Amino acid sequence: MIWILFSFSCTDYNFFFRNEKENIDPDISLAETEGESIIPIPECENNWDLNVALEQSEVCYSEQQTGLLDVVVEWKMDDYQDYLEWGQSVMAPVIGQLTDDNGDGRIDSSDNTDIVIITDDAGLFPAKNGIIRILQGFDGGMVDAVGEAFLDNFIVYPYRYSNVALGDVDADGLPEIIFIAEVIEIIELEDSAVDSGVDTALVEEPGSESGSEPEDNPIRPPPPSEGSSSGGNPDDNPEAPKCRVVSMNPQMQLEWVGAIIEEGCGGHAPAIADLNGDGFPEVVLGPYILDGSNGELIAKGV
Repeated sequence: MIWILFSFSCTDYNFFFRNEKENIDPDISLAETEGESIIPIPECENNWDLNVALEQSEVCYSEQQTGLLDVVVEWKMDDYQDYLEWGQSVMAPVIGQLTDDNGDGRIDSSDNTDIVIITDDAGLFPAKNGIIRILQGFDGGMVDAVGEAFLDNFIVYPYRYSNVALGDVDADGLPEIIFIAEVIEIIELEDSAVDSGVDTALVEEPGSESGSEPEDNPIRPPPPSEGSSSGGNPDDNPEAPKCRVVSMNPQMQLEWVGAIIEEGCGGHAPAIADLNGDGFPEVVLGPYILDGSNGELIAKGV
């Protein structure tokens, strides 16, 4: 019974085998089959003009070419000069132009390609924060790295399991880096000073004699691991980290902090798309749709 159904399906869709295609004259039609004529498809000449649109009738076949894929590693990075303990990455790297390499005042396709990743500490510390890095595409050299950023009354820690999206979300002609972060919002300010309640002591590095990195690039303390948005109940502490989508410019300065992601950080990957065709992109994360220009919540699905 199975063979009968399969045979009927093939006949219905005019599937047939050509075991000797080289002996078929493309100008000669095959014999009619159940009232239909089947014309053999000619072999491709591989001389298509890519500037000329193809017509529906211009169809051909090519014999499959097989061979070996010879992969050569040009460079690799697993040891960094700053944020030494944050050397592992579990996200897919994202590439794009983020620096004005040719000095023409623009960041576009004429500049060298850069790579953006978020690295973590391989579980060395209890918190879930990571380091967002921009690397040179041609050799992996460091462009910049940030483990903590500030905007208004927000303290932002890149989430180490976040993925990254690149795109001009605010239509200013420059790309933005969109990622997920654990964000502490300071509710009360005393004497116009930001008091996050986080110990500002530097994290001591294993095997380091000084116990800290150079002052011009210190490792900032991680956010509290208890009650964070990646685990625990943040409602017990209004100043506990909450998961948000954030936007950062190529100089690694925050542009906006988006709405709270109630589901927690997880392993989400933000995406950028112009959903309503108005020329201004939105940021999509799971059921959330955010305004690309300011991060405000537009809609939330179920």
